[in-house]
Formats: sequence, C-alpha cells, structure tokens
Amino acid sequence: MALAAALLAAGCNTKPAKFLCETYVAGSFTPDNHEALSIDASGWPLLDKAAAHIELAFLLANPRAQSVELVHVLNSQEIERFTLHVPASDTLVPRCVIGTTAGTSSCGAFVHVLPQPVGGYYYLRSPGDVIEAGMSFVLCR
Repeated sequence: MALAAALLAAGCNTKPAKFLCETYVAGSFTPDNHEALSIDASGWPLLDKAAAHIELAFLLANPRAQSVELVHVLNSQEIERFTLHVPASDTLVPRCVIGTTAGTSSCGAFVHVLPQPVGGYYYLRSPGDVIEAGMSFVLCR
C-alpha cells in the first residue's frame, strides 16, 4: 500500500505540462493562386492542444481595419469559417492568431471544431486590400 501511495504521489506533478510544439509553414495566399492553398498535412499533428494555433500575416495595400474570411475545406466539406477582424496597423503587415480558445486568439476568431486535421483546402475572402497573406500552423504532439 505504501508503494502504491508513493507511485501515485510521484505521478502527480504540480508543474504545468509543456507541449512539444513545432511550426509548420503552409504557404502564401496570393493573386497568382487565387488566394487559395491546398495543404498536404500527412504526418502533421492535429490542431487540438491548448498551445496549438494558426498564424496569418497579411501584407496590405491599405493598413486600415478590415474583415477577412479564412475558410477551411476538407473532403469537399467546409470544416470551419473564420472571420478575422484585422486591426488597423502602423505597419503594412498585421498578424492574426487563431487559437483553440478565444483567450489564445487575436482578430476575433478561434477554432471551434476540435480536434481538427489541418490538411485540405483553404481560401481567403478579402475586400481587395490583401496583397499577400502567409499562413503557418503551430502544432503540438
């Protein structure tokens, strides 16, 4: 009984768990690819941990506040639609984070469907001020 209690006490760790997270670069949305990307995420982790998120950096012609939609489609089915409220910026490259909770997100959007595979087809809908947008995923094992 004392051994079981010692093992139980050793198994309880008061420190928060650290996730092994890596950045996976998805690509860029440009006029040349009609602001759409197909992502083969074979072997990539799912978007499901608290520290996991999608990052977008926008190169804008006009740094005014605006809304941009990011749509994720997998196997011909829409998985998620994010409405990003890109803030006005002193720079031409504002950044948005789409986290797994509202508290880990910026730009007003977060992932609702968890766990979520990140592969598939993504496209942007914007008012025309987006010159280019780069997207990456921070995924944790």
